[in-house]
Amino acid sequence: MSLEDLQRDYPHLTFRKCWRLNERTLLNLGQCVAIINCLAEMPISPKLQKALRRVAFERGAQATTAIEGNTLTDEEVRKLLAGEELPKSREYQAREVKNALEAMRFVWQKVVVAGECEPVDPKLLCDLNRIVGQNLGTLFDGVPGRPRTDRRSVGRYLAPPHEHVEHLMSAMCGWLREEFGYASGRQSTDVAIIEAIVAHVYFEWIHPFADGNGRTGRLLEFFILLRSGLPDIAAHVLANHYNTSRSEYASHFENARKKRDLSEFLSYAVQGLLDGLEATQEEVKNEAFRVTWRSHIYEVFTDYKCLKTSVFKRRRNLALQMPIGAKFTLEELIRTSDELVREYMGRDRRKIKADLDEIKRLDLVSEDDGMYRANTDLLVAQHLAPRVQRGALPKSQTPTANNPDLANTSRV
Repeated sequence: MSLEDLQRDYPHLTFRKCWRLNERTLLNLGQCVAIINCLAEMPISPKLQKALRRVAFERGAQATTAIEGNTLTDEEVRKLLAGEELPKSREYQAREVKNALEAMRFVWQKVVVAGECEPVDPKLLCDLNRIVGQNLGTLFDGVPGRPRTDRRSVGRYLAPPHEHVEHLMSAMCGWLREEFGYASGRQSTDVAIIEAIVAHVYFEWIHPFADGNGRTGRLLEFFILLRSGLPDIAAHVLANHYNTSRSEYASHFENARKKRDLSEFLSYAVQGLLDGLEATQEEVKNEAFRVTWRSHIYEVFTDYKCLKTSVFKRRRNLALQMPIGAKFTLEELIRTSDELVREYMGRDRRKIKADLDEIKRLDLVSEDDGMYRANTDLLVAQHLAPRVQRGALPKSQTPTANNPDLANTSRV
């Protein structure tokens, strides 16, 4: 097939801007950027950062392989990555997940640790596919990291002939550099988000490898997002979105190809990114709140005078062990953790009540009609006026007005 025939039979592979961002998508995009900036500036301890990154990578690896039919559950993935053995019948699926996780770590090491944030090139695509397919044997239907040498199809979609694959990969990489301006050093986060999603779609349309294209395309998307400043603790967000809406994911791919228009796919993906970022932000906020509350308890007990060290420790531990955000009777409270069970089981109820009354006096616990809860209201700012209901941004504050590159939504 000549290049002229290729352009005739694959008119969606134009390597030109073929999308419009409506007002809702632009607003969602602006919110994504705001949350990314907030997460990037939020102080998180190295220990918590590492824990959140581990969870994000586990979720991302599970989600991207699940889209391709891998049936390992979240719990099985956690066991696998903790070093536990899975049944022999799950060995291949376990290897797929390990490969996906290794590929995410490869991208993270490259971008975050080594600072290698170069524009996308064919070598990167081959490296990602090589890791995705390594050690999978004959069940991986191709040579990992090498462009395919035959014609392939995905469902009803017949991918371009293999003799044009390397040309198409190079053309895509060149177009991404020119269209989205990363190499100029002035690419904004919102533009990078659009580049990541567009690159993912074009990669799947080219289908350059014999196997593992879906996972590789989502890793490419992850690379561009991470390069743009997406916090690694949100690494799983888009893969998880695609996994939880698989039929919609596939439908948007097909419609984008038929219409030669990425507008709807971009709206779908940006909405999923926003939802995932909001969930991540809430998770981080809750962890930060918990850490701050524990720190406050330690501060209070620094000034607390108690004759017996054992009583001091017992009361402080009671305050620390009390779950946040729930109410308990005295009997329920001492069963909320193994430590409290060991400490208070068999003790006289009056002694338990005395401890609660004391930490209540310290303003760490509140009581209402025999129900106790951690008095975390202390951490809520008391100097702010009541919050007004949030509404949509005025037109002058939408991303359209602030970013000329995105404001121009006319189709090319």
